[in-house]
Amino acid sequence: MKLARFTEADYPSLPWEFTVLDSDVINAFSLPGGKVYLSRGLAEKFTNEAQLAGVLGHEIGHVVAEHVDKRISAQ
Repeated sequence: MKLARFTEADYPSLPWEFTVLDSDVINAFSLPGGKVYLSRGLAEKFTNEAQLAGVLGHEIGHVVAEHVDKRISAQ
């Protein structure tokens, strides 16, 4: 939540939700509306908090840039 507070425009007010999925697959992804998912398999690879922050920041960036929204619209 600390990272999401530093987004621009109206994004800090999104109902951000961060979820760890119980999966060995190494993956992270985001969905419109502030939904961010991280697999347990990826989380287990981290050796420090900065690595987690990097992945979460990357996924937050996808939400802010509306990448998924644009792909859905293109379909």
